[in-house]
Amino acid sequence: MAEQNQKKREPWFEFDEKHGPTSQKIRELAKWVLDFIRNVAVVGAISYFANVSESTVLRVVAWIGMGCLTAYLYSYLEQTRFNRLFPVMKYRWLAASLEFVIFLIVVGGGFMLLNVGTNIAVREIAEAYQSTSK
Repeated sequence: MAEQNQKKREPWFEFDEKHGPTSQKIRELAKWVLDFIRNVAVVGAISYFANVSESTVLRVVAWIGMGCLTAYLYSYLEQTRFNRLFPVMKYRWLAASLEFVIFLIVVGGGFMLLNVGTNIAVREIAEAYQSTSK
């Protein structure tokens, strides 16, 4: 009878092999998002301090950080075969020109959004901190 009770019990912890790869993908995505948010916050803080202190060195570091974040985001676009948007065009130079214009719009727009967004976010955090410290 004691043997039957032991066989019926489920273990309190069991690794489900069927959900393992999905869980791993979720962890990877969550880590990527958290790392990206951290990087945006750091670059935004440097940009904010550069604007407040009017330091040229900090401003250069902030622009380098923005450029690196933009390049990082563009690398995901490039992975998706961004360079093959117009494969059926007769003139390859025209397709390359259109792709370059799209590249400028995407990267320039991304750079501007990151720059404005990080400045606004860090300014809000700084104002909230100042209002709570009074």
